[in-house]
Amino acid sequence: MPRTSSSPRARSRRSTSSAGLAERFTGLLEPIPSAAGLHLCARQPPGAAADLAEVLARARTAGVGIDPLRRHHVRPPARDGLVLGFGGIGRERIPRALDLLAAAFTTPC
Repeated sequence: MPRTSSSPRARSRRSTSSAGLAERFTGLLEPIPSAAGLHLCARQPPGAAADLAEVLARARTAGVGIDPLRRHHVRPPARDGLVLGFGGIGRERIPRALDLLAAAFTTPC
């Protein structure tokens, strides 16, 4: 297994974020595997109905800082998705942020 340079605090935030993403967003987002860093990326599954531009707008209005995956690509990705940063938020605040993001998938503007 490759060694990562993540701090224990970053690993804890990553673990909380990735577990919440896997539990709460089945059918909405597919996590892209990664071992370290302060961001998680997830693609929209094929055939998903959510309009990610609307989800982004609602999430940002609710105070969730996320980016579209396409913003970080040289060419448009085959499937769009989201980049979720967790480096600037305490682990205890991550579940609430995921609640707000989940609501952004289901609540109309």
